[in-house]
Amino acid sequence: MPELGPCAVCTIPAENRCAGCKTTLYCSKEHQKQDWKTHKFLCKPPLYKEGSSPELGRYLVAARDIEVGQTIITETPIIIGPKQVTPPVCLGCLKPGPKARCQLCKWPLCDEECPGWDTNHAIECAALVRAEKPLTFSDLQKPHAAYEAITLLRLVLMQKKSPKKWKLIQEMEANEKKREPSAEEKKIVQFLLTYVGLSKWGPTWDTSEKTLHRLAGVLQVNALDVRLPHGGEVMALFPTTSLIEHSCIPNIRIVFDPMCRMTVSASKDIKEGEHLQTMYTHALWATFQRREHLFSNKQFWCKCPRCSDPTELGTMFGAMRCVAPDCGGFLLPTAPLEAGADWACTKCVGRLSEKQIADLTGHLGQIVDEALAQPTESSLKDLLEKLNAVTHENHFRQYAVKHSLIQLMAKNVPTKDELDEKQQLCEHLLKVTQTLDPGGARLAVYEAVICYELHNVLVARAQKENDDSLLARAKVLLLRVVYLLRFDEHLPEGQLATVATKKINEIEAKIGKS
Repeated sequence: MPELGPCAVCTIPAENRCAGCKTTLYCSKEHQKQDWKTHKFLCKPPLYKEGSSPELGRYLVAARDIEVGQTIITETPIIIGPKQVTPPVCLGCLKPGPKARCQLCKWPLCDEECPGWDTNHAIECAALVRAEKPLTFSDLQKPHAAYEAITLLRLVLMQKKSPKKWKLIQEMEANEKKREPSAEEKKIVQFLLTYVGLSKWGPTWDTSEKTLHRLAGVLQVNALDVRLPHGGEVMALFPTTSLIEHSCIPNIRIVFDPMCRMTVSASKDIKEGEHLQTMYTHALWATFQRREHLFSNKQFWCKCPRCSDPTELGTMFGAMRCVAPDCGGFLLPTAPLEAGADWACTKCVGRLSEKQIADLTGHLGQIVDEALAQPTESSLKDLLEKLNAVTHENHFRQYAVKHSLIQLMAKNVPTKDELDEKQQLCEHLLKVTQTLDPGGARLAVYEAVICYELHNVLVARAQKENDDSLLARAKVLLLRVVYLLRFDEHLPEGQLATVATKKINEIEAKIGKS
């Protein structure tokens, strides 16, 4: 990977940013001076500025009004490495399914001549080759515990490989006062100190146990998971974007290109002074799950508007049916911002503890996961009947089933009733999705699939009813699919955008002949 990105003049790896726009990079002052005649017309202050508070720490706010879709930040990771839990991957390019071994350290590579060996693996290879003895990697399908140490080792090596990056890493939040190292983290640190031998690296390296735990905290608090075009996932650190705070109603969208470069854009209009916000957890979890996950992994309790609202913006996304006979009410948290608060019925005096709700939700999750492993239209419809007896129709467990179901419904030559049923289900899911994530910041793929399936319904109805207005509505849905997936051409879901574009052309041709 490049140091911070390519030089604007010669494209070699560069670390020096323009002080004005804070985006354009140069490898030297000479090249920056050389480029100024052109760059001065493009150089504008960034759309964001940094703020800080005792509660949030450092954060980013809009420096001026930002329009939806406008690019706010582009950034290259200062470090990239394997995820904490991963099957063996190539340590050069991080592709899964490595077929070779490094001739020196014996760790897996995709090929002995992997193009990423020099930039990503060479310096850590020099460390791993001095380990006690070579490790074995017999099963390439199962997670290997030693991989949990690689990205942490790469952070340590930045002390000498790139002092500028090391300085940025030291400035990142680690939540040292709030987090307690897990047993697994302690094993990783000891693995590096003893097996890799960091404890013997000498006084020119900072490899103390305290430093290693702090770096582990930096990864836990700041690292982002990045999907690669070849199907693998890695973790990466971005110095500027790491300052963006969390909200379960984010106003920015984060995407990555095939080289792991990040683009942050506005998913809605953002007013000057408004905080830039992304989401650190899963948008399709209920409030108590999201908050527990955030506290466990990021050491804070979310208090955003969605978490504060027992109904989750009116969606009833976590609501359970009251167990009292003939009640018809729904159980909602009495105090959603208080961990462990009871859930109470909206109609009667019925109550359940949060643990009872969590246990029931977990049990339903196991049933849903088993059903979605080998789904059929009939099995999912049967499951929905059972789920509807204990959950609200918008409950997140039902959402998962319905999202899979619409992709199985009304195939071949559907009847009017089948089309009506699928259309109603798609429109229902679309309303919930756009309420939770109106800008497609986190649920772009989910919404794109719904729009595509709804387009199929409208096209089928247009053929039966000879109604071009339905084709026009279908085209609008396809345009939404293309817009939502505009950043994902290199990923599997990008194929749906390609298909949608083809379908748009077909609809335009049909309407033109009418």
